[in-house]
Amino acid sequence: MTLFPFRPPSIGLSIGARSLSLVEIRQDWGRGRQGVGLRPCSERVLPDGLVRLSASAPNVSDVAALAREIRALLGGRRPVSVALTLPDLCSRIALFDFEALPSKTAERETLLRWRFQKDFNVPAANLRLSYQVFRTTPPRVLAVVVRNNIIGQYEQACEEAGLLPVSVGLPSLRLFDLCRPAMQAAIAAGVNELFFLHVAEGSFSFFALRDRCPIFLRTKLLHNGHSSDLSTLADEVLATLQFYGDSYPLAQDGLPAALRPLFVIGAPPSCEVLDPGTAELMRITVMPMEWDDFPVSRNGQSRTLPDACSLSGLPALAGVLEDIGIVQNILV
Repeated sequence: MTLFPFRPPSIGLSIGARSLSLVEIRQDWGRGRQGVGLRPCSERVLPDGLVRLSASAPNVSDVAALAREIRALLGGRRPVSVALTLPDLCSRIALFDFEALPSKTAERETLLRWRFQKDFNVPAANLRLSYQVFRTTPPRVLAVVVRNNIIGQYEQACEEAGLLPVSVGLPSLRLFDLCRPAMQAAIAAGVNELFFLHVAEGSFSFFALRDRCPIFLRTKLLHNGHSSDLSTLADEVLATLQFYGDSYPLAQDGLPAALRPLFVIGAPPSCEVLDPGTAELMRITVMPMEWDDFPVSRNGQSRTLPDACSLSGLPALAGVLEDIGIVQNILV
């Protein structure tokens, strides 16, 4: 018996504070291989104040109005299932080290909820929890929580618009996985330390990995006075890299001979993430990732995608590719 008789979604929807992004794909079969083609990639600007990002309070001021915006973006499409991606800033993401982890799932989840309450003052109840365990010594856990009253608003808006969210994810984690082929190529070339940076919603999420395992993460709002300002991005990224280097020094003396890749998604081309001279001194090479770097085609042809595809659509793409099994987690 099939309990949930829904096909994997062909629609990815990303909801942000200022806009909605929608990606529709088709799966092509030919010559014994499965391919993915891109259908429409569209964006719709949201009214000011409709979505205000917070990890502690409901984000949507009018759920019915958000549903109307989603329906308008869908146009005449009537899909059933959707891969939904929500902003990082409506959640808490953390890396935890433990001396030991309980073997029973319920006890492990209770421990993680207690840790979020202790470290982030997040109430242990009424949370949606997701996590991944790394068999390091000591064991390490990458965990995410979102309050039910936050995620519930987004899911309700989708349902009122005629969509069923079969998965809900965060852009930084989904985009990290979308970079898997490029990261694997770097690892195959002998790189054992790499970085990932996602810039969106006046903030960034930064991950550092060694030997395929996350060792450090940071989510940071970019502020200049009381407003978000990308002009501070380079300074904040440098400060984050310096803090990481001081907190997690390399085993060998000095910096590695090989350049360490810093994969970047979401930063506008005009925005400098790291000064080139500083990057060279730190043995880092900045690698902007755009539509052309990911496994999709246009009209069945493996060629570059049109410039009209905004970078804000990449989280929606990452969500739907993850749900159909094209994207897998590099961290396992």
